[in-house]
Amino acid sequence: MKMRRTPDPRMSLPAALVGGALGLAYVWFVYRDFVHIAIAAVIVAVAVVFIIYSQSREQKADRKAAKERPELEDGSRFSSVEWRKGFLDFAQEKGWETPKRKSMKADMCRHYNNGADRAMILMGAFFTACGAALLFSPQSPLVAVGGLALGAFCLYFGTKDICGYPVRKWLRATKLPHEELEKSYMRGRLLTFQKNGVNIGGELIIFFNKETAGAIKLSELSAARRHIVRLKKYQDGTYAGEEYQHFLELSSLGKTVQVRLTEHQVEMALEELERRSGHISGNSPISQDRDDQTFV
Repeated sequence: MKMRRTPDPRMSLPAALVGGALGLAYVWFVYRDFVHIAIAAVIVAVAVVFIIYSQSREQKADRKAAKERPELEDGSRFSSVEWRKGFLDFAQEKGWETPKRKSMKADMCRHYNNGADRAMILMGAFFTACGAALLFSPQSPLVAVGGLALGAFCLYFGTKDICGYPVRKWLRATKLPHEELEKSYMRGRLLTFQKNGVNIGGELIIFFNKETAGAIKLSELSAARRHIVRLKKYQDGTYAGEEYQHFLELSSLGKTVQVRLTEHQVEMALEELERRSGHISGNSPISQDRDDQTFV
């Protein structure tokens, strides 16, 4: 679980009350009339009601999560009749995927190509063009340099992702024969989600996520299990919802990697790995994280 210092959401209400009182005092001191005081009071009241509502939603979600946590950690939820029915429907309707490109490298890299990366490249091109144009204008050269630097930053990260950098880096460094990897991937059982994927072949497990890619020999797989993260989302310190993220966790030779999939995909992968190797160790404890989106 990521640990980082963030504002305590429980302080939102006291902060709103103190800020509202100071705001009302300021309005009275400046305007000294009923209309402005009434408008300011309505704004403060709406803000306080919204914060109370947000905190009540979070408390309700926490109670629900505490109630569901035991059955998630011991795996009983995933063996229930209702969940198994949904899982079997998913496996029958969508099931295993097949590579959509003629080579392993091209198929893996295509999952890193999305709209956000293309938008980043367009932004980089725009800032670079603006910075280059400002070099020939009477504006301060620092503005032009700033535009060029921002453009280079956007182009670098946009191009890095859209080209599948983790896959290319792994293929340059791996000692496994590329022909063996290619054969295993194209004939294996594939599951993908966003910039994540796992391919279970006859002798190899090939995986990739946002940060890395690699391969594990089935004979060297020591454990495979489900890891769940409860991600709580905040906007400006107030609760804005949550989601459960499911990961396939693979351990081999003292190293552990996580590949994010849907909960049904994780179950499919675990059942396939249990059938092939038997190295399944159930679920890991649920960890909790938070995603703070602050808009200034």
